Amino acid sequence: MGLLRALAARPSGATVPELAEVTDLPRSTIARLLATLHELGAVERQDSRVWILGPEVARIGRVADPFQALRERGYETVRRLSQEFHESAMIAVVYENWETETILQADAPNLVGATSWLGKRHGGVLHAAATGKLALARLSDDELRRHVTPLRAFTSATITSVDALAEELERVRAQGWATTIDELELGLTAVAVTIEDAVVAAGAGARSLSLSLSGLSARLDVDRIPAIVEQLTAAAQRLARGARTSSGDAPHE
Repeated sequence: MGLLRALAARPSGATVPELAEVTDLPRSTIARLLATLHELGAVERQDSRVWILGPEVARIGRVADPFQALRERGYETVRRLSQEFHESAMIAVVYENWETETILQADAPNLVGATSWLGKRHGGVLHAAATGKLALARLSDDELRRHVTPLRAFTSATITSVDALAEELERVRAQGWATTIDELELGLTAVAVTIEDAVVAAGAGARSLSLSLSGLSARLDVDRIPAIVEQLTAAAQRLARGARTSSGDAPHE
């Protein structure tokens, strides 16, 4: 599984030495595993040295979607949050390779609204995104300093100092939720809380799962954040438990 995940994190392919380095397996073991996986259609040789994931992995992935249950039980929650606050609500994941992906999104019918990020993966934005801050907050300060590379400035409000980011993450840990206000894009505000679901996270190779609300900063001012946090936190707790209610008696979010 670790070998397949290493290849999944490198869509352009990887060599045996590269895979040995990231998996801590001997090169001879990597070569034998790749040969077996190649026979099963799980990997393909792109040229004489580079290996990529094969079509069988994609086929299995379509059948065994690790997020299917979470999407099903989260659909009504996300829809109701969007209706309640007239903004975009979503569930997102941060993978082991630190890429983020939105797996479920519902948008309010505003004339000016957020872009649909559904199914799109992004890297290098964690320090400027509410969802990303939740994932980074799981690291200790020492781990953070070893992990982070130069922090890209997306706007004048983006945190670009590691010390400032460490302070921000300490606040995130203490309060249990994260925000981004004009940090990723001017005029964009988002609030996010963690969905604690170790089973889904392990099956998807995820560092964290989150439930968030985002919209224009002009509409999502700081006075609305406490009410948003309260609703997001309650909803995330229900999703973490996998609580199911019918549409007729589902709580108003």
